[in-house]
Amino acid sequence: MSGVAERRTSTSDAPRPLGHASTLSGLRAALDGEVWLPGDDSYARVRRGFVGGDADLLPSAAAACVSTQDVVRSLGFARSAGLPFAVRSGGHSYADRSSTAGLLIELRGLRTIRLDGELLTVGPGARLGEIQRALAERGRSLPTGSCASVGIGGSTIAGGFGFQGRSRGLTADSLLAAEVVLADGCVVRVGSGREPDLDWALRGGGTLGVVTELVFRTYPARPVTIFHVSWPLDEAVELIDRWQRWAPHLPREVTAHLALTLSDHADEEPVVELFGCALREAVPEFASFLASSPRGFLDEPKVTTLHGQAAAGYLSGSVWRRGEEFEFGEVSPVPPRPGFQRATSEFFGPPIPVDAIAALVAVVGAVRVPGEQRDVEFTPWGGAYADIAPDATAFVHRRPGFLVAHRAVLGANAGAQRRADAAAWVRDCRDALAPHGTGAVYQGYQDPQVTDAAYYGANLPRLRAIRAAVDAPPGC
Repeated sequence: MSGVAERRTSTSDAPRPLGHASTLSGLRAALDGEVWLPGDDSYARVRRGFVGGDADLLPSAAAACVSTQDVVRSLGFARSAGLPFAVRSGGHSYADRSSTAGLLIELRGLRTIRLDGELLTVGPGARLGEIQRALAERGRSLPTGSCASVGIGGSTIAGGFGFQGRSRGLTADSLLAAEVVLADGCVVRVGSGREPDLDWALRGGGTLGVVTELVFRTYPARPVTIFHVSWPLDEAVELIDRWQRWAPHLPREVTAHLALTLSDHADEEPVVELFGCALREAVPEFASFLASSPRGFLDEPKVTTLHGQAAAGYLSGSVWRRGEEFEFGEVSPVPPRPGFQRATSEFFGPPIPVDAIAALVAVVGAVRVPGEQRDVEFTPWGGAYADIAPDATAFVHRRPGFLVAHRAVLGANAGAQRRADAAAWVRDCRDALAPHGTGAVYQGYQDPQVTDAAYYGANLPRLRAIRAAVDAPPGC
């Protein structure tokens, strides 16, 4: 049929015989990495800080892989034992798709970061923050998302958008090659004409096989001029209406987000934040927007030009909206009881009517719960996102004007009713705008109530055919 049928086993590392790997002790002996079992000190590392359900779904065992062959052996074990399994690179799935009660194939140990000229080779477990930091040391950059602790593997196969996206496209658009372990244990190289169907599908099509290595083109690092200002929520309707007619049409090196933010601090009022950056030394567009906007700022408008590591920190989310610095790396230790998170999204084309915007703002402002972070974020599309045809990759969302994401994050002490209320708030926010959206949803904001067609659109039939060949070949 396609390139997917032409499989080859990697010769870079000859598979070690599984021997007694039909048992967990055999798997432990077969891996270069470790097997974490309940009761082991390392088992706590499978816990996530936030989950999308009522409780953390914990595995019966976790295979902490450090090589491609570890992944091959782990998949073989799950297949022979009839175990369900999940694959995790960063663990940021809003719908808990990287969790399982069976075997967790943990990829955080596959976090190589190697730059050869303009080519970047990384393992799927490498975090966006550490990748941007390593690239900045060499004067390079990669368009990634803006959460430093996200794994590059999961982010790429969802598409991957961020502050550089309007200028340089999705993370997936910079992908040149990948190494993938298929369901039958075969290891294939993708890219440069090899495995063309799988190459197409990895760029926004979600999990197909297990990606164990990715190769990207990188770009020269640029100055990053960041900007931020906030208003009271009372100004939200006018600001959203003005933003949606402005931000998607800015020069592609400028990305301006708008967010309705409810802080988890009880003494902070809900605010409207305008923030973002320009990949150059100045951002006159920000001043132009402010000149005709409501003047009741809650803080002084801020414009700062960053270079080097500071710029890399902002692009990957280690420097936050106002310029506050966060540490690169992972949050540790993870609490025994996870917090709760829920998210959904929708793309929009024509501007949203003002009455629908007012309905959204009413929902946002109706509830204020201390200890809960809630926000609605507007992200401009256009620019380089639209340079690629909707059917050229699995990522179909090339022509919208902007994306709206609705999120709620609660602490570990929030009970079932508060979690249900937060999930309902997210749904109500989306419903307020839904009649005016395209019906399409970003893959990275996984929502159990959304159908596959919303994620993949007209690309879904081809993607399903490829997935059947990759993840369910005869005999698996």
